[in-house]
Amino acid sequence: MDVSAIQMIGVIGAGTMGSGIAQVCAANGYQVRLIDVDQAALDRALASIRGSVEKLHSKEKLTDAQRDAALSQIATGLDLTDVGGAQLVIEAVSESLDVKRSVFRRLDELTAPDAILASNTSSISITEIAAATVDASSADEVAALARSMRADLVLNACDPRCNPGVFGELTLMTM
Repeated sequence: MDVSAIQMIGVIGAGTMGSGIAQVCAANGYQVRLIDVDQAALDRALASIRGSVEKLHSKEKLTDAQRDAALSQIATGLDLTDVGGAQLVIEAVSESLDVKRSVFRRLDELTAPDAILASNTSSISITEIAAATVDASSADEVAALARSMRADLVLNACDPRCNPGVFGELTLMTM
């Protein structure tokens, strides 16, 4: 997939990392679908994003347009089907291989064949996670995607079967 075609990004998991990823993506103009199984987690994530965005805006780290985008571009949901149309989906659920495989298996069914599936895992091999998908060529491991709007580094380790060009394109997209 050509990352310039990405319009919607799904983020699975509304904890600290998931909400931070959603915020960064929305502030950079992408439509975001933030998904969690717990409505209270989604409510906390939105409150955290709102507070963080307002703080960054007050410090002039975000423009008015970035603030408005970050607050208006995020929709929430309780079901993975809400990310079916996303061109990029970033999983940020708990560090459990079984949970991550389950999410990837379902995303593989719901998303287009050329959608990019990424994981925010810090300790689990992307190869093991991607084994749950039919085609691991779009599965990338986003090992670190900083919550801060000042993020200028994305560490990425591709599964040996993934498209090597995706790494550079994703890195540029988040800068």
